[in-house]
Amino acid sequence: MDLYLALAAQDRLPRPPSVQSLCFSWAAWDSLRKQGLPARAWEDYIPADLAPETREKIHFLARNWYRDEDRDPTLFQGVSLGDSYRYTAWIFDFQPACRFLIAFLAALKEHAPRTVYCETSLPELFRDVLIQVQKQRGSFRVEWVATPDRSAESIRWASLEVAPSPPKLFGYRLANWLSRLGRPREISRRPAIWMSYYHSLESVLEGITRTDHPFRYVLADLPGKHKLKSLISSSTRILWSTHTRPAWSPAQREALSELRRDWKQAQEKAAYREKFTFQDVDLWPAFRARLNARFETQLEPLAWACSRLERHWREDPPALVLLPADATPLQGLLVSLARRHDVPSVLVSHGLPMDYYHPLSDTTSSHLVVWGPEQKKLHLLHNTEAKQEVIVCGNPYFDKYASLRGGKAPSEMKKILVLSCGLDEFSMLSCRLDPERYITTLIPILLKAPELDVTVKLHPSESLDYYRALLAPYAGRLRIVQDSSIAAHLAQADLVIGSMTTVLMEAMLLDKPILCVNLTRKLYPSPFNEEWGLPPIKSAAEFESALERMRRDPGDFRRAAVKSYPRILERFAGPTDGSANARLLAELVRLSARRPCPPLPEKV
Repeated sequence: MDLYLALAAQDRLPRPPSVQSLCFSWAAWDSLRKQGLPARAWEDYIPADLAPETREKIHFLARNWYRDEDRDPTLFQGVSLGDSYRYTAWIFDFQPACRFLIAFLAALKEHAPRTVYCETSLPELFRDVLIQVQKQRGSFRVEWVATPDRSAESIRWASLEVAPSPPKLFGYRLANWLSRLGRPREISRRPAIWMSYYHSLESVLEGITRTDHPFRYVLADLPGKHKLKSLISSSTRILWSTHTRPAWSPAQREALSELRRDWKQAQEKAAYREKFTFQDVDLWPAFRARLNARFETQLEPLAWACSRLERHWREDPPALVLLPADATPLQGLLVSLARRHDVPSVLVSHGLPMDYYHPLSDTTSSHLVVWGPEQKKLHLLHNTEAKQEVIVCGNPYFDKYASLRGGKAPSEMKKILVLSCGLDEFSMLSCRLDPERYITTLIPILLKAPELDVTVKLHPSESLDYYRALLAPYAGRLRIVQDSSIAAHLAQADLVIGSMTTVLMEAMLLDKPILCVNLTRKLYPSPFNEEWGLPPIKSAAEFESALERMRRDPGDFRRAAVKSYPRILERFAGPTDGSANARLLAELVRLSARRPCPPLPEKV
């Protein structure tokens, strides 16, 4: 049976007869399903028994794509630029390519096609892998189907913002001036923390104007304009010049030229190219142009950021580096510089992990702050090579819930909060159709009960317009919200429904009954499993049954739901007494105590 690689909605395209479709979008899968035609999500072909081996190969490539045997041709001023892109290469290059390869090989084995029809709008990386398989296996021919290009990648945080517009640059300089203008003299004498911003660290910045606050803050990222006010009020300095266009010295230009020569020479070696072979398929031709393009377009901005950060470091050396993740290239640079200068780097966990095995992130900083003792135990169990101190502090973000807890349980359960299901980029068995499968399964079942008041809460990174279109058949019967406070919605909800998300832990803090739903092939990590009293709902029938129990006896349903909460919160959320931020600051003081830090220079 021939194969068709489908991205576009199939009700608008000519279609070859008798083909099995591998779908790369919800639009393609949904339109084929409605026509009664054979179609599966392409990730559903990934063999579960090959997932561990594939994951190891992906991690190997992410750690070694820039290494020529024991040499690193991306070293610039003693810092590995390639190492800073290991996470980006993992998520945007090696993981999608290797996952697609094993899924496609499994589909070839199952269907034995003579022809593979492929839409031209499919991501270029997948098309290149397909071409390599066809060249090396030769058991099928490829026929291209012209479709509008929809495959433009959005990597946002995966590359540095370079040369901000003049108004934006003026805004950062003005923010620094206002920050310095309103900064009490005693703040300038405090040791500096260099940080990368995320909202989970907002509480660390609060209270800086108190005389007993131990630090001042320097931000390496370029914040959005909505954050400038809070950064000014916390006297935070923004290292905006890190993101300007390079102005190289002759020595730096020579170093960059040598770096490019080393990179080119590495690619000419067979031993270097052989590392890109997987499942007996040479993937180097599929990766070569992609890695070279990334190398050429992002090498100079990253090297310039490294140079500017080094200069700022000499002028205003930090006592430690504080991070919400080690994922972006800039965060990678900060960790590398901290390691080079023997300064503690502290990664503060901002969410429950999808997988406790973190070979490329959460293991590179010198210190990791987690919420509860079970997180520490699982992290150390699954990351035996990590050489970092793991500290339990609770979650500073949860401090705000201490004052919201308590209150009388409702006699009825009518207000239902449905949390959207985000993409899981880290699981080998996840699928890009999972978010739509989840929401389009739950909503029709919920709306069968006319008394229920249903609100769908989206993640800030999701598209409100997309979900409005997806749920258009139910318009007027539910609310879809995005930017409003999650805490406010949790406080009003009688029942919270979600997939594997930290927000379910927030609901537990407020004693809200939860339903954890897993309609995917992957297994959820602790505590969202039977071991911790939270067996996920795995089918539409199970979901209907749970709702029926809730409607029949709300009190009994609630008591059964919250029974496991105390043990889970103790082991995973850690102390929830509202003092997690104070404990974190005490740990940062302890870690920074061994390094004297001069006051902030007066110039902006």
